[in-house]
Amino acid sequence: GMRPSGLFVNISRSNARSWKHLLPRQKIIHNGIDVDFWRCPRLPKLHRTVWFGRILPDKGPHLAIEAARHAGMPIDLVGPVDDQHYFETEILPRFSSEDQFHGHLPHEALRRLISRAAVALVTPCWDEPFGLVVIQALPCGTQVAGFARGALPDLITPEVGRLVDPGDAVSLGRAAVDACRLSGRACRKLICRRYSLAHMIDRYEQLYERACFKAAE
Repeated sequence: GMRPSGLFVNISRSNARSWKHLLPRQKIIHNGIDVDFWRCPRLPKLHRTVWFGRILPDKGPHLAIEAARHAGMPIDLVGPVDDQHYFETEILPRFSSEDQFHGHLPHEALRRLISRAAVALVTPCWDEPFGLVVIQALPCGTQVAGFARGALPDLITPEVGRLVDPGDAVSLGRAAVDACRLSGRACRKLICRRYSLAHMIDRYEQLYERACFKAAE
């Protein structure tokens, strides 16, 4: 038989569900973010979308470009090219003259692009365990439109974003337009409350305290 394991910490409800058959006892503690770094400078928003991440099919940037076109907004695409063939055949041909590929950017430049975008597009094509790009965009005061899969439904509330069926670029374009009307301040507030580094560290400290207390009993 299997040796009983200790307490397993998972980073999202959706990931915990997929591990439940192996790990019935799990505690969920979300990843935290440096909310002092990921912030919004006082600059006017541009009528553009942003997508950032590694450029590969699993992340679906080709669908983000299509969604931006349906939304009537150009896209800023940021990230290292992990799949050159995919980039040349699926990404470059979809670009309009207004769209821009920035390649890999240092965090400061990325933060500036995100915070000036009208909306961030998040297009996972598999069930990602956590959506780090979501909790980087929101504290910059930028709403999110994305596919409802993986951890995204756990992270995105109706105050900060819109979710659509996975793979549906037309609906994502409509959702992006809708998400632009949401409050950037609410986006930042949600992250500072639930996903700050301080909050994550508090949760882990409480967990270790309880575990040590139990072990000492």
